[in-house]
Amino acid sequence: MFLVQGRTGAGKSSILDAVVYALFNNAPRYRSAAPLQLRSHHCSTDDPTWVELEFSSDGRRYRVRRTPEYERPKSRGEGLTTERPTAHLWRLDASGWTALEASVRTVAQALDEILPLSCQQFLQVVLLAQGEFARFLVADSAERKTLLGALFDTSRFESFDRLLQARVASRRGEIERAASATDVVVEQLVLHLATDRPEEPDEEWLALLHGTTAQAVAEAEEARAAARRLLDERRSEWEGARALLALQQRRDSLLATLARLDEQASRVGEARRVVARAEASEAVRPAARRASGSTCACATNVMRWPRPRRPTRRCTASRSRRSSPTSVTTWWSGSPPPDRPSSWSPASPRSGRSRTRSRAGSRSSATSSGRSSTDWPSTARSSSARPRPAWTRPARWCWS
Repeated sequence: MFLVQGRTGAGKSSILDAVVYALFNNAPRYRSAAPLQLRSHHCSTDDPTWVELEFSSDGRRYRVRRTPEYERPKSRGEGLTTERPTAHLWRLDASGWTALEASVRTVAQALDEILPLSCQQFLQVVLLAQGEFARFLVADSAERKTLLGALFDTSRFESFDRLLQARVASRRGEIERAASATDVVVEQLVLHLATDRPEEPDEEWLALLHGTTAQAVAEAEEARAAARRLLDERRSEWEGARALLALQQRRDSLLATLARLDEQASRVGEARRVVARAEASEAVRPAARRASGSTCACATNVMRWPRPRRPTRRCTASRSRRSSPTSVTTWWSGSPPPDRPSSWSPASPRSGRSRTRSRAGSRSSATSSGRSSTDWPSTARSSSARPRPAWTRPARWCWS
């Protein structure tokens, strides 16, 4: 503890202000004043203004020097000029003082890392201004509380007090809700047990209520166990039914697959039979080609043989029955008709072919009737007035 003693106005508070200004670039009594007021009014215009402080922190020695902003005479000419604030920081080593920083901003940053307290904490814990202490002595309780709150920053304690009060209110609400729930449960138990609730429940009534409640709880536990066993059984049955359903679905799927495979197998069998017939045809293809060559040769030889006379169309039906194919017959030229084998004689080529106009066998010459006959199967087209011959069924013949 350090004691600074002296008369009023001797500069005791100025010493404390200089310490705070050297460390934190701030003065407790001049927080809202202009920087020029830090300079003594008794200084002449050419007197320098500065403060230098040596201190220790974490076992190391430091020195800080600051100059405030003030006005001095100009070096040339008349008038005053403003001197800018400066700051320097040194550290004492084995070789002497070593310069660390040389500007206001860098010195402030270095001191923030070196000092464990901020300016506000230093003013509340280490240094108590003289004017603030005098106000504390003569103030009443409310003002002292406000003053102590401003000096020692009791806001954190107030926050802690508000937090405790909120927790107390929350716990009181929980207790009230629990009491209300207990009353509801007690009312339900009274209704269930068919007993009357006394105005002031005593220990005997509470014991009876506890025993009855315990018995009800035991019965409820047994019922719950039975329900759980039944649930397990039903769950096992459900699992078995689900497995059976899965097997049935699998069976249906396999049956559908089998049906498709059977259909495909029938188509494959048919295709195999077609392939077998094709392979058999391919096997006899050379013999068929040789047989086809022999048949063509035989047909060529037959076509070279002399052909017999072409058949001549003969009509054995009357004019009214020539339109019916069943009443017309044909025979070989030069042979008698089937119905007149003895009296018929072939017509002369010059006089044309004879026609039979009735079933009795009457015959007239083609020249006497004004019509000419033609050989079958060619058709005469010499005159449009000549009627077309009746249709005759072709006779079949073959050569041997």
